[in-house]
Amino acid sequence: MVANPGGFTTQSCSHAWTITSVSSNPMSIHFSYYGPYSGSYYTYYNGIYVLAQNTSVGFNVSSGYNILCSDSVTIDNIPSVVAWLYSSNQYYNSSSFQYLQGISNLPFNFTQYGISRSTVYNIYPNKGLLISKNFPSGDSYFTLYNFSNNAGYYVIYRDYIKTICDNPANYICDANGNLCNLDYITGQAQGWLPVSPELDIIY
Repeated sequence: MVANPGGFTTQSCSHAWTITSVSSNPMSIHFSYYGPYSGSYYTYYNGIYVLAQNTSVGFNVSSGYNILCSDSVTIDNIPSVVAWLYSSNQYYNSSSFQYLQGISNLPFNFTQYGISRSTVYNIYPNKGLLISKNFPSGDSYFTLYNFSNNAGYYVIYRDYIKTICDNPANYICDANGNLCNLDYITGQAQGWLPVSPELDIIY
């Protein structure tokens, strides 16, 4: 039976790789405006980005991060990261956030599979998230969302996809780091790692 991407597994890993240099923020926010007017299309006020209509938000992703394989091989590469967008509808209410989507710099759309940030951290913290075979390294830029309607207050959370298994199955390792805790990456095989701080947006 072939495991499908977007599912979860408890299969132990025999070879994995993890990001080891995580001291700096790999993601810088980027805005693009697609409206008919000129001038400023966003401002930053009191810790919140305020956007004009028809503004998209994305992220530039830094390169040069150290990656360590469980068999001791090391490489430098662009880190795998994901941004999760939440909305509080019209007004700020931290208890009413509705999950919108999660987009990564890898060819995997978390929203497509109905996977939220809470799913990987809280609902399935001991299960790996299955991905496509031969998962490539991340791109240096990705777009998260185009704010063309649905005015409101939004929050963006960001995470490293820290550890990925590539044998015997292909999956993002569990948040607790148990399935891929082997050999040279013992003690540092968590599948996910938060990137701080969160980003607040009013549109």
